[in-house]
Parts: sequence; structure tokens; C-alpha cells
Amino acid sequence: GVFKPGMFHLRASARDLAVAVAAVLCIVGTGCASTHTSAAARTPLVGPANLSLAEENRARALAEYATGISLEIQGELDAGLDYYQRSIQLDPHNTPLAIRLAQIYAAKHDITNAVSVLDSSARSNPTDAGVSYWLGFVYHSDNQNEKALTAFRQSLKIEPANLIALGALLEI
Repeated sequence: GVFKPGMFHLRASARDLAVAVAAVLCIVGTGCASTHTSAAARTPLVGPANLSLAEENRARALAEYATGISLEIQGELDAGLDYYQRSIQLDPHNTPLAIRLAQIYAAKHDITNAVSVLDSSARSNPTDAGVSYWLGFVYHSDNQNEKALTAFRQSLKIEPANLIALGALLEI
């Protein structure tokens, strides 16, 4: 799955709950997807600031991500991409989203944006072998085999037992 236990470490507060409820509403398709207004934009910031900036960004990133998922499920992928981009900007450590964005761009033959998303994610998450693997995959799909080899090797350097990256490396 996309979410891992402990991925979001937020203190439970009224604001956290409001953002979480808004995100759930977006996931089930009520409210924000029909107006293309994200849960983050619709959730008022009331009361004293009880979240750190990092925590607030992660909560907002989750709401943007949920809106993107809702739009994608409803067949509005292009609109969803805008929310995915905002989410990854707020939380650059969300590697599953970075990989998903790259997959979408690659499917649209937009290799430049696919590589850009993965390069940025690799800088934010230098120990994530998956990002390097997908960077290699995108390069290989565009016949940029030297760059693909470099990315697959980086993936193996991070995670030597990564058989998928090893297989991809050997395929080239």
C-alpha cells in the first residue's frame, strides 16, 4: 500500500481531525473533488498554532494527495496531477507519490517531468532504492540506457539485495 504505519506523525488535535476528515471525504468523492478545491484549501486554520510547520505541511500534503486520488478515481487525472504536485511539494519525502507521479508522466510520454520528479525525490530521499530504480526504469523506457544503468547501479548501491534492480541492470 501507499501508506505505511507511522508515516504521518501528527499530534491529535481538532485541526488534525478536521484535515483527516476532509481527506477521507475527498477519498470517498464528496465535496472537494467536484469543485476541485482541496481539503487543505477548504480546512480553516482556527485557534492557536499547535502544529509545527513540518506537521502542518504533512497534514496539508495528505489532504492534497487525497484530493488527487479522488480526482484520479473519478477519471480526472489531469486535474489530479495538480494536487499530486502540490502534495509532493509540501512533503518531498513521500516517495510512493513521487514514483506514482513519475509513472503517470512516463505513461503520457512526458519523460522530462518524470525524471524531474524522481531526481527531486532522490535528493530528498537519498537512501530510497525505489526512487533510483524507477529513475532507471524511466530512463530505460526512453532508451537512455547509460543513465538507466547509472540509476540501477545507485539502487543496488543503496539496497544490494534488490533483485528487481539487479534484473533490470542485467537486462540492459
